[in-house]
Amino acid sequence: MATVIAAVEGVRSAIRQWQQPTPGKPGPRHTGDLADIVDLMLATGARIGEILAVRWEEADLAAEHPTLTICGTIVYLKGKGFFRQEWTKSDAGYRAVILPRFAVGMLLARKLTAADDPHDSIFASRRGTWMSPHNVRRQWRQARADTSPRMGHPTHLPQDGRHPHRQRGPHRPGCCPARARQ
Repeated sequence: MATVIAAVEGVRSAIRQWQQPTPGKPGPRHTGDLADIVDLMLATGARIGEILAVRWEEADLAAEHPTLTICGTIVYLKGKGFFRQEWTKSDAGYRAVILPRFAVGMLLARKLTAADDPHDSIFASRRGTWMSPHNVRRQWRQARADTSPRMGHPTHLPQDGRHPHRQRGPHRPGCCPARARQ
């Protein structure tokens, strides 16, 4: 367990370092969204599209046990762009999750600096539209490529934490002998 916690902390630290401005590097600065998105994914086990679809009205941060309701996802329609779909990938996807303190702190900090957004989204693009899951995955790949020695295994994606069975294999501790032979 300590190894997993250290790996997660390494990923979080590497992403935050990657988001720092690089003097002389052209193009727009990183917004800081990737670190917050990954933190919320770690806190909830939600998919990228589900996290990007969360609205402020679905976050109850003042409750004794703060929760976040996952009840939509971001989808792309050709000719229309990205929009929020009012249901998740599966019926089991609709859920309320009790948030850990680090996620509550991050959301409260975002709320203080949030711009007006017609969609009430927690993670809006610079133009106030829904963020693209494809762009988040691209940023993740870039952060991973730029910081891979600090991030650990180079092929992991944020959603891999949703599937503990993917962490097992013949080269991983805890793998059963029968699976190792497959």
